[in-house]
Amino acid sequence: MNKIVIINNWLISGGAEKQGLILAKTLNAHFKVYFCIYYTHELEDKFLNEIKANNIELILLNGNHLNKLYQFYRLCKKEKVSAIISYLFIGNLINSIIGSILKVKIRIGGIRSSSHSTIKNLVQKYLHNNNLTLSISNSYQGMNNCVRNGYDSKKMIVIHNCFEFEDEIYETRKNLPIQIVTVARFVDQKDYLTSLKAIKYAVSLSNIKIHYFILGYGKNENKIRGWIEELDLNDVVTLVINPQNVNEYIAKSHIYLSTSLVEGLSNSIMEGMSFSLPIIATNVGDNNELVKNGFNGYLTETGNYELIGKYIVELANDEENRNIFGKNSYFHLRENFSSKKFEQNYLKLINKLLEKEG
Repeated sequence: MNKIVIINNWLISGGAEKQGLILAKTLNAHFKVYFCIYYTHELEDKFLNEIKANNIELILLNGNHLNKLYQFYRLCKKEKVSAIISYLFIGNLINSIIGSILKVKIRIGGIRSSSHSTIKNLVQKYLHNNNLTLSISNSYQGMNNCVRNGYDSKKMIVIHNCFEFEDEIYETRKNLPIQIVTVARFVDQKDYLTSLKAIKYAVSLSNIKIHYFILGYGKNENKIRGWIEELDLNDVVTLVINPQNVNEYIAKSHIYLSTSLVEGLSNSIMEGMSFSLPIIATNVGDNNELVKNGFNGYLTETGNYELIGKYIVELANDEENRNIFGKNSYFHLRENFSSKKFEQNYLKLINKLLEKEG
């Protein structure tokens, strides 16, 4: 049986982390999979339980960076792995270095965002062009940006993120006030100032009661609290730090909001769609693959808080349209972004590469 190593940065809630775990579960049914985690000081129990339930071999890399590199090298050499799959910059770097030293047949890197810092872009471009077999982007915009910046286009492909479904379609919620939700890390690229300005603007346009829940964690927590105070939104906005019951908040919400400046393919938007929510999102990354204007929500340019606010009011006042858009979200997601399709795409790719390498 061919052996595959998947290396992820963390085992905490996050887009690449979740997709890495889904990939490990998917491939473990066909290959011997080793799921390596680089930063091990935070490990979420829900993911540990999922790994155990699926009989995935978990490898936690410990110590300083050199020790971690040696542990990874020793694992790949001892097990004579056929492929290394990485999702983020650190993983791509390790994949390139160790994979090249050991001459691992297949070295698949990951590009998870549609834009990168200058230094990171230069390093990843070198790794992609010279050390990796190919790189997988989770968005067409991300792939196109890479190609425009000099990445070898023949070694770039797109495999979108997937979503694991529960068989349930949610009707429009009857509860009031109208609840709007965002689930994302507290970082600059999520542009929470625009979302808060949009909520402020929506409140000024309509008498309908709304409440905005922001779920996440990160370095900008104090900034966000400051903006809430400055905009006088303390009674309208609730900041929930890294909750364990995210799905409960989404299930009670009426609208999903995303004002990101940069995305790949948004896992958090897919979460909202899975709960049959209409989506208001900025047109970045591959959000246009998830959100179709006037079908399951609305797309806007970044920073346009007034238009976002108007869409919030429109959906808040129209229960029938919310219901239609929400159901459209659910079925669009199920048809185009299922874990089965994800599995088929990866198996086709890996089997083709294994056959090519002999």
